[in-house]
Amino acid sequence: MKNNKKKLSLVTICLLLTVVMAIGGTVAYLFTQTNSVVNTFTPVTPDITVDEEFDGRVKNNVTIKNTGKVDSFIRAKVVVTWQDAEGNVYPKNPDVGTDYTITWNVKDNVAADVWVKGSDGFYYYTTYVPEGGNTGILFTDARPLQACADKNYTLHIEVIAQSIQSTPDNAVNQTWTLVNAENGVLTSVA
Repeated sequence: MKNNKKKLSLVTICLLLTVVMAIGGTVAYLFTQTNSVVNTFTPVTPDITVDEEFDGRVKNNVTIKNTGKVDSFIRAKVVVTWQDAEGNVYPKNPDVGTDYTITWNVKDNVAADVWVKGSDGFYYYTTYVPEGGNTGILFTDARPLQACADKNYTLHIEVIAQSIQSTPDNAVNQTWTLVNAENGVLTSVA
């Protein structure tokens, strides 16, 4: 009987060792097998276009359209120069009121859906613009009053616009340091 108990104990231990080794081998096999996982990440980037009416002489109703895939804040700078046919810039800048006029649609205080001029020369649209949406009008009319002293140069009024995703607020606040954004609205522009 004693011998049978020893054999039974020995068989049980052998079976347990076989089970432990099988489990250990399976776990080791699973941990040594690597499968690559493809993490598809498509960044969402803001994108914009300047919409304007232009008859070859006068620019009217300039707005900025959000053509990106994310709600965005938009700012713009207006650069006025004399340029020749090759794009060379005349050394003297045109003077507003003398060489050209521009009728701004800009407010002095921050409110919803308005343009405000920052101390950096940019005009900031105070509300985020949804995907496919447009800002309000930046200026309604810009036109030359007189020709350049050098007849080879003509007046050029260029609108240079930038956009940034509207959320999170700190992305806007850290990138455009003169503004403070809260919940899709610029609450201040320095």
